[in-house]
Amino acid sequence: MMKINSKITTHSQVLDTNLIHFIMAFLEDHKVENLVTIDLFNKSVMSDYLIIGSGRSQKHVRMSIEILHLELAKQGYKQIIVEGLPNSEWVLLDVGSVIVHLFTPEMRGFYNLEKMWSSDFRPSHHQEEKMGA
Repeated sequence: MMKINSKITTHSQVLDTNLIHFIMAFLEDHKVENLVTIDLFNKSVMSDYLIIGSGRSQKHVRMSIEILHLELAKQGYKQIIVEGLPNSEWVLLDVGSVIVHLFTPEMRGFYNLEKMWSSDFRPSHHQEEKMGA
């Protein structure tokens, strides 16, 4: 596995420039399907990017996330949050600047996160007034 080490300042925090590429390559190598990356700039302060993918089964989703978690920990990431185990129909791995969502195909179609997060979200005028803009 490649070592992650380049850093840039982004809208929410320091982001490893190779982190997204590392995670995407890892998921591709582990046969995760239909991978999508979504830039959350101007959409959310919770993270910089989402990566969404489908596993072939609950076991495939669980094993992919568990191994990715171990690999990221080896790279020095300490505050990794994993949710959705052991059920593994929808598992989330939060590295801070990147959040990975892996689904079984049925759950991915049901929740359709790509549609929600890919839309051209802009705060309404009323929301901007509340936020002091």
